Amino acid sequence: MLPQLRTFLPIAKKVHDRRTKIPVLNYCVIDSGYIRMTDLETTVQMPIDDLRAYTLPVKVLDQILKTKPESLEVQLSDDDPDHIQIEYDGNRLTCPTVDPDEYPVIKQVPYQELGQWTPETFLTLKQQSQFSSKDELKPALNGIWFTQNGTLETCSTDGHLLKYHPALQTEHLSESGKAVTGIIPPKTVKILARFAKGPVQVFASSEQMKFILPNQVEIYTQLIDEQFPDFKPLLKIEAPNAMQVETQSLLKGIQSAKPFANKTTYQGVVQIQERDLNLIAEDPEKDLLFETQVTVQERDGDRMRMGFNLQYFERLLKSMDMETLQWRYKSPISGSIFTNPEQNGEGSISLLMPIRLEENEKEASNEDGDD
Repeated sequence: MLPQLRTFLPIAKKVHDRRTKIPVLNYCVIDSGYIRMTDLETTVQMPIDDLRAYTLPVKVLDQILKTKPESLEVQLSDDDPDHIQIEYDGNRLTCPTVDPDEYPVIKQVPYQELGQWTPETFLTLKQQSQFSSKDELKPALNGIWFTQNGTLETCSTDGHLLKYHPALQTEHLSESGKAVTGIIPPKTVKILARFAKGPVQVFASSEQMKFILPNQVEIYTQLIDEQFPDFKPLLKIEAPNAMQVETQSLLKGIQSAKPFANKTTYQGVVQIQERDLNLIAEDPEKDLLFETQVTVQERDGDRMRMGFNLQYFERLLKSMDMETLQWRYKSPISGSIFTNPEQNGEGSISLLMPIRLEENEKEASNEDGDD
């Protein structure tokens, strides 16, 4: 039992919602040979050598395991059903317990097998989750959208930034069954990225997903029941203008400009010239004006002046693991698309929405009129 608790508890602590107002959710339950922990959205479960039914307070169990005990036993009493005794290394602790029948159960639903997702896939999903929205009023944007039909596609966005992987994983996936689509909560992704040390068996239904780790740990998650926005038309817009820039040089320029931008909008202006980019940040309240230049390696198309939120721009560039990026753009009021030029359009795609500058408003009005 003790080795199983050592495997289970680190994951259970990540599932545990310390802010919960539901007392029973501060416990894990042992029932019919399984130990389980849930926050009602994410559940972790694994086999345990105990067929009894009772609950253990998570914080108490954590304090005990921090002492690295060599032995541990749980004693139940019919005379006092509100308490249990935990004996470990010659110590005895009496602590509260709750009725295991009150503990939430895992909803039994028919699953479709999706095959195996690799640890690298979960690490990429964790990185992608930083593009998800934290706004509770936008639940569809709070998670990571995925669809699997021969390949695994994923996307996340907060409405300002977007990261899309058209083929995050192509091997070890089930080739049978219909396409499966859903929105995975980022909490589940982060847990799996940390604890998946080998291929993970993946199953999905219309409501939830099940992940089975190599060490018999099972993780269940409720899919976000919302409609993800139709983002693909944003990535297919004609972008006749393109340039290649050294990623770190552009990131350094953005980071240099950001401290001098207005702290409310973090607006910066990019002036695309023949062979360089002019980066401008201004804070009129403090009478500050910052300018710097970034060399362009290649450029094909129009010169242009565009506005961006420098915080969003910095986040995007930090996520791009490549020496040189390709930047495609259509107009100052359209999203800019960033890719790896060496992947010929088959790698990840990032989208950054602009800030409309005053001189762009006339152009926006003209485009609206054309529509």
